[in-house]
Amino acid sequence: MKSSVIFGGKVPAEGKAEIKRILEIDKEGGDGTYLGLPECFHGFKQELLNFIRERLQGRFQGWFLKALSQGCKEILLKSIALALPVYAMSVFKLTKDLCDKLTSAMVEFWWSNGSNKKKIAWVAWQRLCKHKEEGGMGFHDISSFSQALLAKQAWRILQRPDSLVARVLKSKYWRNGSFMECGEDLLIPNTGLWDTQKINELFTEEDAASILNIKPMIHKEDRLCWGFTREGSYSSQSGALAVAEQLRYRGIPVERACKACGAEQETICHTLFNCPTARDTWSDAGLPLPERGLSQNSVFLNMHHLVACTKSKDCHTQLR
Repeated sequence: MKSSVIFGGKVPAEGKAEIKRILEIDKEGGDGTYLGLPECFHGFKQELLNFIRERLQGRFQGWFLKALSQGCKEILLKSIALALPVYAMSVFKLTKDLCDKLTSAMVEFWWSNGSNKKKIAWVAWQRLCKHKEEGGMGFHDISSFSQALLAKQAWRILQRPDSLVARVLKSKYWRNGSFMECGEDLLIPNTGLWDTQKINELFTEEDAASILNIKPMIHKEDRLCWGFTREGSYSSQSGALAVAEQLRYRGIPVERACKACGAEQETICHTLFNCPTARDTWSDAGLPLPERGLSQNSVFLNMHHLVACTKSKDCHTQLR
């Protein structure tokens, strides 16, 4: 039998023996890999996930030795290179540093001439990620794709609460509630404050820091609905590519017009700030707008204005 069982460090020897007897499995695992990931993880997540970069660079090293056309490179990047970290991205959120390094390795491979020497990147990677109809090559943004895959796992847990993985995670993280309420077990009762000690015990240093930076809002009700699909169900595609401009940017044939107003092209800036629905929302919120109005094409300028408003002494406390 090829099956093996993995035990935590705190499981006593007699407990291991009993479990092995019940399962009729004698072999203990933990040192192997599954779909490219180590069976057991220890240490910092960033160090553990470096193997993805090493595998990708190792694959590129073999390809560098061959004189490949741009067409061959395109196929290799889309069908093999981008497929290597998919399982890891479905389990872990890749760090920004790792995403940058993976992107850098792909950029270097794309512009190389087979001599394994760095070449000038004549076109920005963001432009290469555009659809071919818009002058790009249809490559994917790793960071957005990783986030979308993780969100898909969360949606599966919500939709299939009786699945094995959902029951295992529930026993550890939201034993007395639901998946969407699991954060409540990490709060100090009746305070709305994080239980720092518990969070540091349950999560890695990096994840714990991210959680502690979130401000809990315990007095607001939650409702479950994904707003970027007609049926309200989440998909990794809709998670990574939420507006029409971004969908077409990556090769998905959809209408360019905004779904809400039907007039303007559905860009991120239009959806969040310039669509009549968005403008009504900002107006109802009482947010002071710039003298010349919000920018028509710069998300950065509009977000900068919002952040400045929250820091202004003249801004109402509730609006902040």
